[in-house]
Amino acid sequence: MSNPLAEPLGRTIRVLRADAAMERAELADRAGISYSYLAAIESGKRHPSAPVLRRIAAALGVRGHELMGAAEARLDEPDGSRRALWLGVGAAAAAIAQEPPRRRDTDRAQAELDALIPSLDGDDLELLLQLARKLAARH
Repeated sequence: MSNPLAEPLGRTIRVLRADAAMERAELADRAGISYSYLAAIESGKRHPSAPVLRRIAAALGVRGHELMGAAEARLDEPDGSRRALWLGVGAAAAAIAQEPPRRRDTDRAQAELDALIPSLDGDDLELLLQLARKLAARH
């Protein structure tokens, strides 16, 4: 199964690169990756590893979690609507506390977390861990 964030992440990187008036070759050079690898990422054919994602984000002047959050905001729902997965600690805790998830949703959420964790940097992982501890303390 392909990563559902690959295409929105590629679009986000292209937009940020264009906003920075940066050519693809320059971003690839700054991130320390090949032009062809960046082209595959931007086209949604490849999803970068966490270290590569951090280097791309740094070259674009953003943090890894900001880049992922912007990509997640571009993620399409099956019905064509948009959703934002990165809500921040306070908003996420409030949203989760409102209604307990059904088992099917829990399995989907676990799989999604498992897929996203490798792309998080240390600070983001610590933030996620703090949120998980707060939520676990409520139950």
